[in-house]
Parts: sequence; C-alpha cells; structure tokens
Amino acid sequence: MKPPPTIRAQVIGSHIYSLRRDLGLTQEGLAEAIVDAALRQFELFGISRSTMDEIARRAKVARVTLYRRFSGKDALVEAVMQRELRRFLTDLDATLAPFDDL
Repeated sequence: MKPPPTIRAQVIGSHIYSLRRDLGLTQEGLAEAIVDAALRQFELFGISRSTMDEIARRAKVARVTLYRRFSGKDALVEAVMQRELRRFLTDLDATLAPFDDL
C-alpha cells in the first residue's frame, strides 16, 4: 500500500492546481509560463548561475512540475532558445513583408 502524500505535497499540489485554474492555464500555458520564468532568470543571473529551484520559484511551480515538463536545465535552455528564435523569425518576417513586392 502506498503511503499518503505529505501535507507539503498536498499543499503544493493544490497551489499549483489553483494557480493553473485561476490563471486559466492549459498544460501548454503552464509550460510557457515556466519558459518565461526561465528566460527572466537567465537574463538576471546567466544560465550557469541559474538553478532549476530558482526557476521553479520564479514560475511559482513545484520542482516536480518543472521536471515533468523539462528533464533538466539543458532542456529548458533549449526550449527558451527555440521560442525566442521563433519570435525573432516571426518579427523579422513581419518587418520584411512590406518589401516582398520589390
């Protein structure tokens, strides 16, 4: 028989659930919020000085939630870089669109 979760886990779990519910976050929205928090943490402290614990705190999620979506810091750095590259290319495309006729 599995032991019941600790009070701390229940509190953290319900906090995460209520955060997702209150903000209307989907699974993708939660991942996006984590990537936002990671980007801010990296901007402030650099990639090497940022920890998964600090990113989880900044994203207001439990570490287990962070690790369910990203296997480690390398995966999170990759997700941040991919998203920012997509944003850059979208902005570049929009900027260059008026010149397509030239």
